[in-house]
Amino acid sequence: MKTLSVQLFITVVLGCAVLNGSAQTRPGKDENEITQVLSSYGNALNSGDAKYAASLYSADCVVMPPDGPTVQGRETVRNLYAGLFKDVSIRLSFHVDEVVVSNNLAYVRSTSKGTIRLLKAKKVIPEGNRELFIFKKENGSWKISRYLFNLNK
Repeated sequence: MKTLSVQLFITVVLGCAVLNGSAQTRPGKDENEITQVLSSYGNALNSGDAKYAASLYSADCVVMPPDGPTVQGRETVRNLYAGLFKDVSIRLSFHVDEVVVSNNLAYVRSTSKGTIRLLKAKKVIPEGNRELFIFKKENGSWKISRYLFNLNK
């Protein structure tokens, strides 16, 4: 219930910012910092570094992968990536479609494209996703707070 309240709050705050025209619509310092975090996230995935990937998330983060359970908390997210990187090698590049910033909250709509190598099967498959990231400032730094994605065929 608490997660739903936080998500509803973020949706309302960002929605009001957009409707009131107070959200940033041009590149600024926050947008650049957020885009850099997303770039760092891509680097963490591509290098198979679970600890680094998890460090880009907020303490109370939530990851909602397709066809998988919701994962909450930075340490649980680190474990998720550590398990994933035992089975696959990821090579993705991200394209940012939209960044909206309002005070200490932001969202990013992006797409990614690349490949996933299934290590045991020694098979490479194409990968492409549509992503929605919600960021928040935590101790002065932008962190991934919520992450939802699905396959983009």
